[in-house]
Formats: sequence, C-alpha cells, structure tokens
Amino acid sequence: MRETDQAALLRGARELSRGASSAHTGFYSYDTQFYSYWIISTFLPNPPPPVDQFQSRDLVKSGNLICALIFLIGLTAFAIRCAWVKRNPHPAVWIAFLACPAVLLCTPLAGSAIVSLGFLFLLALTASMKQSVATLFPAALLAFLSVASRADTILLMPLICWCASPSTTVSRLPAFPFIWAIATGSILALATGQWISGGTGTFFYGDFFDSKVFLAYLVFGLGSLLVVGGFLLISVGKNRELPLSFRITGILCASLPMLFYSTQLFSPRHLLTTAAAILIFACLPSRNRIPRIPGRIAIPIVALSLLPLFIGVRLPEISRPSLTLSKSTRFPTTDGLWPMGATLPFLIDLAEGDSIDHNQQIWQSAISFETAWPESDHIRILETPMREYLLLAASLRGKKATLLPVGNSLPTNANSPSVLSDLRSLNTRRPGHVRPQSTAKYDSWITNLRESGYTLITAETEISPLIVFGNEQPDGLHSEQKLARKFFGGDEFRINRVCSTNQPCSIENLAAGHRHLITASAPFQLGSKKAAPSVSGKEILYFLPVTDPSDFKSDLTSQAIDSELKIWSTTLPDYMARRFFTEK
Repeated sequence: MRETDQAALLRGARELSRGASSAHTGFYSYDTQFYSYWIISTFLPNPPPPVDQFQSRDLVKSGNLICALIFLIGLTAFAIRCAWVKRNPHPAVWIAFLACPAVLLCTPLAGSAIVSLGFLFLLALTASMKQSVATLFPAALLAFLSVASRADTILLMPLICWCASPSTTVSRLPAFPFIWAIATGSILALATGQWISGGTGTFFYGDFFDSKVFLAYLVFGLGSLLVVGGFLLISVGKNRELPLSFRITGILCASLPMLFYSTQLFSPRHLLTTAAAILIFACLPSRNRIPRIPGRIAIPIVALSLLPLFIGVRLPEISRPSLTLSKSTRFPTTDGLWPMGATLPFLIDLAEGDSIDHNQQIWQSAISFETAWPESDHIRILETPMREYLLLAASLRGKKATLLPVGNSLPTNANSPSVLSDLRSLNTRRPGHVRPQSTAKYDSWITNLRESGYTLITAETEISPLIVFGNEQPDGLHSEQKLARKFFGGDEFRINRVCSTNQPCSIENLAAGHRHLITASAPFQLGSKKAAPSVSGKEILYFLPVTDPSDFKSDLTSQAIDSELKIWSTTLPDYMARRFFTEK
C-alpha cells in the first residue's frame, strides 16, 4: 500500500463487487475514473468480512497485479506493433520510458492512471493501422475506456490525432474520420462520468507552483525522458518540410499534459501522462515528421536512464550533495516520499514491506489494531487526508463508515458511534487540502477534540498511532507529544530512539540537517550541556533542541531513576519543511 488513491480505488472496487450500486456513489473521483473501479471490481477477489490483516495484504497485491497487467498488455502490444511496421524509434527511447521513475514507481501499484494508459497504448496501436471504417469503432471504444478509466487521458487524444493524421494541413484535420471517432469516445466517457456521479465532478484540484519543487519532480520523476522530449520538440520545430501551423499544433498537442499539470503538480505520479505523451510522440508519427534519434544523443540517454536505477543523490543539506548506492534522500509528495535516484533499491524496500513513509505505517495500523474498532457495525471516521486507509479497513471488517468533516464538532449523543482518526494527520499543521481560515482556528478545533476525551491506540514499534474520540476517557496523549507538535510547527516527526533509565544513548546516528527534540520527565545531561526545563500540561518536561548532531559526540545518559528519555526528529531535512506537502 503506497497511496490514499490506491486505497480509495480498492475500497470502491470491493464494494462494487459486493453489490454496491454503480451509479451516484461517493467514491473518490468516481466521476473521472469510474471504469477503473468497474474493471478492478470484476477481477478482484472478494472474501467475506471480517478480513484479517493477512487477507488484507493479499487483496492489495491482487489489485496491484490487475492494474499492472492491464498496463503491460497495452504497452507490449503497442511495442510489438511499432516493431512490426518499422516505426520503432531508437531503443534508447524505450529504455528511457521503461526506466522512467514515474513509470517504475507507479506501475506496481493499483491506480487509475495505470489502467487508463493500458487502454491508451491499445488506442495508439489502432492509430498506427491503415485507417478504414473497420477501425473507427475500436478507436472510439478504446478512447472511451481510456478516458473513463481516468479523465486526464483526454489530454493525450489531440497528440494521437496529430500523429495519425494523413494530412499535414491543419485545416484538413476535421475531415479525418478517425479524429471524430476518438473525440466521440472521449466526450462520451466524460459525459457518462458526470451522469453516474450526479454531475458533481471535479477536473481541477487547486493551484500550486514552486519552481524548486517543479524542477525536482521533473528531474526525479521523468529522468532521461526529459532529454527525449526535448529532442522531439526541437526536431518538429525545425522540420521545414512541415507547414508552420502543423508544427506548432504538434508541439502544443505534445505539451498539453505538462501544461495542464504545471500548476497542480502535487506528485511525480501526475507526470505519467507526460511520459506516455513522449513515448507516443516518438513512436507513432511517420519518419518524415520526427527523425530517428541519432547515436550521439542515444548513448547519453541510455546512460541517464540506467545509472539512476542504481545511483542516487544523498542531500541532507542543499550545500552537501553526495552520491550513494543505497538509500538516497527522499522528498515529499502528496503520494508519500519519492527517492532522488537509486530507484531499484527503493522498489526493493517497498517489495520487502519496509515502512517507507506514513502510508505503510497508517495502513498497517488500520488493519492490525483491533482495539481501535468498536463492536458496533457503524463507525465515524474523521475526514483527514489519511481517511481512505481507515475506510478500506472498515470495509474489510464489514462495518458501515461515515465521515466527520474537519472542523465539525463531535456528536454529543451518547449513542453516537465512535470517531476514529490517525494521529499523524492531527499533528500536521494543515491536513491535506483542508485550508482553515487561520492556524489558530485549526489548533483550537484540535484542542476541542482532545478535550472531549479519547484513547490512543498504539504499539511499541508503531510510530503512527490511531486515536478514538468521544469515549469520555482522560487525556491519553503524553504532553511530550503535544510539545513535539508545537516545536516542529506542523512538520511530520517521529520518535527516533527511546532510551530507558540509566542506559546510554548515542546520538551520533542522528541525521544531519534535521531538527531533533530530546524530552524526558526528569533532568538529564548531554555532555557538558544541561537541558532547559519546559512546562507542558501537568508534567515538567526537560527538552533540548539539537540542530547539529556533530556538536555532541558523547553518550546521552538520563540522570533520574524514574525518567524515560526520548528523541524526536523531523522525517525530512529542514529545507524540505512540509508547508504545502501535508499529504492528501
């Protein structure tokens, strides 16, 4: 499990397979990806609830496999067709696409984008054939299935039409029946999505642009495909054999996915449409429109494709870059942490079940913490960015779940169902796309929730606890947790190490560039530096912020017999402060 969108898709597909109505459902983005829900529900195993955590993992694997197979079938068929008609570009293009980080990191996961691109490559295959009346219906059908699986695939339809058009005169393009077939299928898919969702669709999810983030996503999301795309655009622009208007049209069609996502690029996953556009742009047109990539460019492309699979960048601070063969620095996205190169080691960690970020941790909590779930069949889940993991876990347990929107007060009726949430979302300053009018109001809302009483559900090895509100029990959240939230100012944090009474705790392994907070319920010493006291709640906490671990080489030892000392740290370097990256 890697993304909340993945959890939402699996939950919706499971409920559809168990008899839920396929019209007017409240599934996430159902209007723009309804066919992805439908096709996964057709093949998804459907064990009756309650499903234990081992069956939950099998369910996730099945969903991942279904989507990956759809994608690989379409891609393989398109590759065979390109080779058959001798339109195949230089092998460097295929290497660049297959090694593209966005493709590598998204293909193994259940997702509407992967399903949609599978049908899109089959459509591109159809476009490479000799056009006749017999190809119009398959083209319209595949365009419908692609856009119905994920609506943003419609951004690639103009490019396919440009590549497959027999004429290079823009004014004559409307006379090409193939274009009308694709347009009919695409528009019908959008209209169907609006109809079955009751006309509540959303096609734009807000604006966000930061030049450094945008550049990082392009470099570590597309990799060497950036070079391929640049070469193709320049080649079309310089091709004097084509009319200027046709060249400009082709460049705009190829750039449309990137232009659309440039102001809402919340994750490198959104670059999948751009990666597909570059591959289709290189493979589908005839050679008189785009020349074959020359060897002098192909060699660097291959090198830029293969080396980042094994070599990454370690960047604890902007001024201290270095290369690594193991764990590269990871940067925040709305789909969790992504690596700065060393893509294969990252994938191996995922395959082995390592907790890359909060996504795996919260999902593990949702399926394993039995005490968090009430005996009743109804539960309310706080509408935080991580809600989809809890909703899927509730579905697997056979419980009816409803959402409590952020900012709303808890039910006052004693018979009202419990309200469940993950603690991490409440520790971040702004949970996901929810934008309260002021930080003070949001903090006040969290305080009111905690004052209503709650129970913290956690384990010794778990750093993403769940929290159950409304049970009128005393405040179970330790004051150091509150202190850490205030100290880190909304950035995500974790317990780096726990030191028991009178046992030394080395801090030489604390990551440079991160902020660290040391807390204890009694005085302690760090070398020659004594901690300063801070009053928080009913306990007196002694804490010491550590900004540069290299300053402290001696062991850290608690001076009080009954105290427990903890080290908290930000999950990301300071220059990656989350701000806009409170994951949805």
